[in-house]
Amino acid sequence: MDTITKILNDRDKILFEKALKFYFYSRQQDVRKLNSQLQERFSYAGQVAYSLIITFIREGNLKLEYMDFLNEELKTMRGLDTEYVEPLMIKPHEIDEIKFNQEISIKVYDEDSESYLKITYDAKNGLAKLIPVS
Repeated sequence: MDTITKILNDRDKILFEKALKFYFYSRQQDVRKLNSQLQERFSYAGQVAYSLIITFIREGNLKLEYMDFLNEELKTMRGLDTEYVEPLMIKPHEIDEIKFNQEISIKVYDEDSESYLKITYDAKNGLAKLIPVS
């Protein structure tokens, strides 16, 4: 696989960043301190966010049904009693406060390609890349 680069327009940039923020939120370390049902919910939502990010970079389109799911999931999480989300460093209502002030890089294992990939995002220039890791 070669490196894939996407230049994001303003609309896509907003949606892509929402997916990235949700991915970071769902993968935070403190999730392990939640009860098992919430852990599963966070895990599944994180997988959906990952799929949205990967699909966009590979195919160039954001799956709106995935975005709708993430928005509904976030609404649900924001509606939880504070005692359930107390262990989290990033609370559901703080997700929009995540800022991408510098290029970010995430190394992931992609089951479809059975290989490690690096996702990079440069918010300043609106560039998202999918880079094979050897």
